[in-house]
Amino acid sequence: MHLDRPEQENLPERLLSDAEPEHLLTAAEVAELFRVSSKTVGRWGRSGALPLYRTVGGHHRYRLSDVRAFLGLETEEAGAQAINNG
Repeated sequence: MHLDRPEQENLPERLLSDAEPEHLLTAAEVAELFRVSSKTVGRWGRSGALPLYRTVGGHHRYRLSDVRAFLGLETEEAGAQAINNG
C-alpha cells in the first residue's frame, strides 16, 4: 500500500524554492524529480555521482543541496546572483 505524503505533491516546487538545503530526500523523491527508478538513484549514490547519506537503519537519503547541484540548479542560481549583484 502506497501512502502519499503531502509534501511529495509539491516536490518540484520545493526543490526550486528556498527550501532548507540540508533537507534530506528519499530515493523515491529524487527518482520522481529525475523521472527514473529509485534503483537508478541508488546506483548514482553508490557510484558517488550523487552523494548519499545512510540512516541508522541503513536507508539512503540525499541532501537537497546535492540534488540541486546534480540537476545544475546550484550553478545557475550562483550565476544569476553574480549577474544581479554585478
